[in-house]
Amino acid sequence: MTQLLGNALTIDFPEQRTIQVPGGPATVTGTYRLPEIGGAGTGIWTVEVGEIELATKEELFVILQGAARVLLPDTGEEFEVGPGSIVHLKGGQLSRWAVSETIRKVFVNA
Repeated sequence: MTQLLGNALTIDFPEQRTIQVPGGPATVTGTYRLPEIGGAGTGIWTVEVGEIELATKEELFVILQGAARVLLPDTGEEFEVGPGSIVHLKGGQLSRWAVSETIRKVFVNA
């Protein structure tokens, strides 16, 4: 069935958690899960201004709002993301985010 699921720019985040990089302040993230597509997880994710470190899943995402510098220590890659950025992350990598404006992204991951 075709279904309007909401507005990605205004939807609230029922799943929230706090992440703290050692020695840094706590940063809040939120997830709104959307239906799976072909077994892949989909959703909208947000992270407030601050720094976080995460182990990644295989993921494709598009930044809707915000700005951040992303560092992948395993490969040495570092890049800026902002509205319209399309990024593919390999699974199992560590990613460090320095968020300068609250991020909101749509993701598909496996």
